[in-house]
Amino acid sequence: MKKLLLTLTFAVFCISSYAQENYQDRLTNYFVRAATQEFDLNKRQQRKIANARTEMAETYMETAQRQKKFLITADEKNERNLAANKKYYDALSDIIDRPFSEIQPFLNRMRIELKNVK
Repeated sequence: MKKLLLTLTFAVFCISSYAQENYQDRLTNYFVRAATQEFDLNKRQQRKIANARTEMAETYMETAQRQKKFLITADEKNERNLAANKKYYDALSDIIDRPFSEIQPFLNRMRIELKNVK
């Protein structure tokens, strides 16, 4: 009985992990397509933005997991997420070669649109 329960738990964990990765991929792809249309990006810029966004999402997920395991406090989580945001926004500004003030309206629109991506 223990083996069955353990196997089922492991299967659910694997499926949910895959679904989360797949969801993050869809969000990243949507964001990159929209950024390409908005800023006329080439393939190299698209790859760099996808990598930067993936890195930010991984940092967010790792930080959330560490907080759930009580390895860090909520304040430390916020600090890490703010640092990841700054790094991401700086990378976007460098990749797109525009100041953050020009990119911000696009990011605000994406925050709303990405909530509807399934």
